Amino acid sequence: MKTFYLVVPGEPVGKARPRVTRFVTYTPKKTLEYENRIRHYASLYNLAPITEQCSLKISAYFSVPKYYSKKRKANCLSGLEKPTKKPDIDNVAKSVLDALNPKFRVNKATRHRVMILPGIYEDDKLVTDLEVHKFYSVTPRTEIEITWEGDE
Repeated sequence: MKTFYLVVPGEPVGKARPRVTRFVTYTPKKTLEYENRIRHYASLYNLAPITEQCSLKISAYFSVPKYYSKKRKANCLSGLEKPTKKPDIDNVAKSVLDALNPKFRVNKATRHRVMILPGIYEDDKLVTDLEVHKFYSVTPRTEIEITWEGDE
């Protein structure tokens, strides 16, 4: 059994709906920046892409809102109160899953997809178990743990 553990600093961001104009469909800037931040930290490990089924555990840590009272902030940091506001937990999971996929771009001359950044796995369809949690913390971050069968 192999395990890959990744901590991405910064506030977690949920996957936003794609924006559609008359000429192009695109991912909103905030979502794109978050996915690129995850890709950057994952690329530092030079891990060979996972080609078999895997399990993913995501822990999203959000900063406590400034307008909360001291008592409520203490409850948040002790784990008695968890984030129930946006982003939705499924959108956080989608952002992380998409960020760990390889990044492709269409070559305009040949009209074929060309990989510009490798991913942690070949495709997010390989994820068979998914566990996602939201917490409050003094240091906002996203913790990602991937487990798969493999040679030691």
